[in-house]
Amino acid sequence: MAVGAFREFLVETGFEQGLANTGQESGLTEAVRGRLAEAVRAATKHIQALGSERSERLRQRVEEDRERFEAWLGRSMQQIEKDRTHYRAVYDGSIPRNLQERLQSRKRSIEERRQHRERWLTDTFTVVGTPYLRLAAVFVGE
Repeated sequence: MAVGAFREFLVETGFEQGLANTGQESGLTEAVRGRLAEAVRAATKHIQALGSERSERLRQRVEEDRERFEAWLGRSMQQIEKDRTHYRAVYDGSIPRNLQERLQSRKRSIEERRQHRERWLTDTFTVVGTPYLRLAAVFVGE
């Protein structure tokens, strides 16, 4: 059993011209039912292959984004440390409480952003290994 474009299927089966509903049961019911498991296996394999390709593309994009985020995170934390060093120099080694709280608030905000991002990535890219598949075919006639 092969996976192909729906338009090709219509041409190959002669259904591109449409079907007339004669109201009579087809003699192919058992033949179609007998091939159902094979059709589901072929469709599942095809969908999983497409999912693997898509996963690889997404993995590359997420990795690039992770690198940008980590660079931003590093720069942000370095800036906080630079500010801390600057305040110590200006205030003879002790940082005033309001400035210390501001530095801690910035650091907490950055850490919260990192945690939200981790949660979002986990929630967004967690997928079930079994693809959702709906297979339907109705052929009526002789």
